[in-house]
Amino acid sequence: MLTPSSHIALLESNVGQRKRLLDRLQDTSRHVHCLDSIDAFEQSLTVFDALVIDVNFEGGRGESLIQKLCQSTELTSILISATEAQLHRALVCLEAGAMSILEKPFELDRAKVVIDQAILGTRLRRKTYCERQRLGRRITTLTDRQREVFRHMVAGKHVKEIALEMGIGIKTVHTFRTQLFDKLEIDSPLQLIRDIAMVFGRRGLEKLSASADDQTIAQLMHQIKKPMYVDLPVS
Repeated sequence: MLTPSSHIALLESNVGQRKRLLDRLQDTSRHVHCLDSIDAFEQSLTVFDALVIDVNFEGGRGESLIQKLCQSTELTSILISATEAQLHRALVCLEAGAMSILEKPFELDRAKVVIDQAILGTRLRRKTYCERQRLGRRITTLTDRQREVFRHMVAGKHVKEIALEMGIGIKTVHTFRTQLFDKLEIDSPLQLIRDIAMVFGRRGLEKLSASADDQTIAQLMHQIKKPMYVDLPVS
């Protein structure tokens, strides 16, 4: 069972398949919203954890909706509903960034597992996004000199090395370091490197060791990894 409960948008043109999937998924932990139009979806105020969209929804508009959503959001997992004859269209959507294909007629057990994995992926990306926003905002509060010390520390340099490169005294470096520790709410250089690596990844660590300007920070704050393609063997 998923905790907390999740919200799934189902845009499916085949009434029979829609009912089968709804009956299999709907329980206290999964709220399935069967939407009868793209307008209803776009006007909905619900924050969905997964979207299941038929490529042929509304006479084929489902395909363009999937591609549009793949370009505009990386925080919600998108799954494609398609028949065997529509798989070539589904593959185009998959290449655009959708997470997986649910072939019709639905294999309900597989569909449930894939959708649950999609929901967990959504939650992980949202958690990562929030952590990046929080840490990024703290870094932007650093002064130029504090950012310079921060950049050297992220690169793994010691106090003496930083003082030499910046042309300032060791005590001054300690002062800047204490100030940035307070602003970032950390206790040690090791925690700084660990937190940066965990939140922004190794590439983020490398970027911040080279530059800690507003543009670099903004890029890292909004850079979320696209969902991985999910495929499960049929048992």
